[in-house]
Amino acid sequence: MRDLGVPYRLEGLQVGGPDAPAKLTIEAGVELRFEPETLLRVVDASSTLVAAGTAAKPIVFTSAREQPVRGRLGGHRL
Repeated sequence: MRDLGVPYRLEGLQVGGPDAPAKLTIEAGVELRFEPETLLRVVDASSTLVAAGTAAKPIVFTSAREQPVRGRLGGHRL
């Protein structure tokens, strides 16, 4: 996923599948906003997620809600 300067709004994200291992690379500076009750899932040990943010350009995982609910996905930086 490239840093396009705007957030990605997702209804869940799955990396790989039972017969289709995959690699997802997320660039520094990317913001992922997940719809409620959705998730990011790496399916099996053959699939990988590569995400390395920096202090200047963190990768942000957060809610797509206008006002995120505390205790749910409130934003994680890598």
